[in-house]
Amino acid sequence: MINRYYDNAATTQMSDGALEIYSRTVRDFSANPSSAYQAGKLAHKELERQREKVASLFRVESSEIFFTSGATESNSIALHNLLWKKKRGTILVSALEHPSIARYKAFFEDQGFTWKIISAPEGYVNPQQLAQQITSDCVAVFVLLVHNILGTVQQIEEISSVVKEKEIEFNCSIHLHCDISQAVGKIDFSLNSLQVDTAGCSAHKFEGPRGTGVLYVRNRFPLRALSNGGNQENGLRPGTQALPSISAMAYALEQAMESDKQHLKALRTRFEQSIRADRRITMLSPSIDGNTPAAPNIISIADRNVPSEVFTRLLYDKGYALSTTSACSNNSRHAAYSWPQQISGFDKDLTRGAFRLSFSRHHTFSDIDTLVSDIADVCSYFNR
Repeated sequence: MINRYYDNAATTQMSDGALEIYSRTVRDFSANPSSAYQAGKLAHKELERQREKVASLFRVESSEIFFTSGATESNSIALHNLLWKKKRGTILVSALEHPSIARYKAFFEDQGFTWKIISAPEGYVNPQQLAQQITSDCVAVFVLLVHNILGTVQQIEEISSVVKEKEIEFNCSIHLHCDISQAVGKIDFSLNSLQVDTAGCSAHKFEGPRGTGVLYVRNRFPLRALSNGGNQENGLRPGTQALPSISAMAYALEQAMESDKQHLKALRTRFEQSIRADRRITMLSPSIDGNTPAAPNIISIADRNVPSEVFTRLLYDKGYALSTTSACSNNSRHAAYSWPQQISGFDKDLTRGAFRLSFSRHHTFSDIDTLVSDIADVCSYFNR
């Protein structure tokens, strides 16, 4: 059966294994992990076992892992921590950021901060150019690891080195946060090697359950949450932990980290080779075999003669699931599609016809061949 689901960057189907772990945890650990009686203590022990597992997979300490409802909340906690600062300053945000960060601009400007965009020509932040933008009043830098539309991979380790150099130069503290949602299971990395202060991700991006995720906080980094309540997650995310979801996420994370990334790369290579033969289609994402780093599962393409909403609607009619932009942006009251205008280096006439495909490990070469054929059919209809 042909798999026509190509919106895995928006969300993935929960795996059978994760679903089984979820059900088993519901049955075996029904008590509140914060309860003092025996069943509660057993649930708490299981919670900490899962925390250690997640930490081990990310190659960090268990004390650095906090469970949240997903990347949006993790990003929000990192952002809101800046409100504790007595002196307002400049927040540098890459042009690539997900709406869960980018749409805070007006809020933080109302709070007295200066919000500046880090340019990302063709989807890449240049660490040296970033260094020129960091001034003595900089309080935070936000740069994601993998872009959700282009699949470009950022040089986070080099960016971290730049930030640390500026901290020494200006004798200040600069909070470096990284959204790693699109990177988990797609590229090899460890949170320890990224050398960031905080990072966040969502389980549903790697075949885990929706409504759960991770916030990484580097040991001894002074992060404080604005929300009050119980002392769960050391006060950073008060509220009873969703242990079944957390256990299912830990399972899915392990599967994602150990998955065959070469299969994704092979699928992407086959798609690229086939689509290049059709000169009506332009690849906006960098080639997986090119000189610039790119995730193997995300690719944006365009036909300048066909608006993206028209192209995707015709593919919907053929049974496909794919996106013109991020799922969060699709729910906007504004236009159905809006290419990230802050990302320079692209022909505006071309980007009006852009749409995103995101593969999964479940796709086959046959799926890719059928996809290419159906894209060609749509192109032929408009390019007679």
